[in-house]
Amino acid sequence: MIYLIDNNTMIKHLASIIGAMINYTYDFLIRFWEVLSYLIIASLLYYFNNEYIVLLMSFLSGVLVTFSIFSRTQHEKRADYVKLTSWALTLLWGGLAFFFQNNFIGFIAVAAFISSIGFSFSMSPGMISIGFQELSNKFILRLTGITFFISIFSWILFYTNFFPILSTLKLSLRVFQVGMVSLIPLVYFLGIGYMSFILYKNNPRLKLIGEVTALVSGVFVLTISLLYEISSMFWIGLLFMAWDLIDKYFQLVYKRIDFVWSGLILAAILGGSGYLIKSNVVSLLSAFAFLSE
Repeated sequence: MIYLIDNNTMIKHLASIIGAMINYTYDFLIRFWEVLSYLIIASLLYYFNNEYIVLLMSFLSGVLVTFSIFSRTQHEKRADYVKLTSWALTLLWGGLAFFFQNNFIGFIAVAAFISSIGFSFSMSPGMISIGFQELSNKFILRLTGITFFISIFSWILFYTNFFPILSTLKLSLRVFQVGMVSLIPLVYFLGIGYMSFILYKNNPRLKLIGEVTALVSGVFVLTISLLYEISSMFWIGLLFMAWDLIDKYFQLVYKRIDFVWSGLILAAILGGSGYLIKSNVVSLLSAFAFLSE
């Protein structure tokens, strides 16, 4: 039998073959450079145990891992790839921080960890946004609970001797200390605040429970940070205590009475606070000396 193929069919067939060869070559080159980049980074980390080299290679490896995952992303499963990337970066940076004893890499490893459990932060021109990857009550309650227990564990681990058996673990995890006592309490307070001010605003009972929890947590964090001189935790607690008190003043005073009277009450509160601070400035300076270290 004799098959006749017209010129158009042959041209289309050749074009498809050439296109397939180009795509294959492109994919091969991309994967080749990807594998080669991993080998170069690993070699530099192996041969140059320098703080700045380690830091630079950590950032480059993070970018490379992100590329490796997202270059294989299916658009409809993007959220799953975000979590996968966060877990991969947590393990990568956590391992590098532990092996090279680098505190800054330990800090960003903690940042990757809180991203992997549902916290979200992003940067765009002129704006930095932070929040949660899901806005359901169950999700935020779970995330807030996780960060609460990790915050308590961090305080017990790094600043107390309640459990001597943890002394070895304390030395091993020291590189993650700053992130664990600053970023994780930050997520906890954001979760409590979000539940109190937004999720439960139409449920008086749950809103009251959330606000009381936020107040008690703020007082507890400030007390612990002052007793154990934890500067990062102090600023986090102070920020959210101020946020909570401003909200309470707005809800209980500003919205209920005349604008002039609310202003006078605020002036009296600020004036009284200023008088107390001025009267006890020496004691306060000694108590807060750790903040300037």
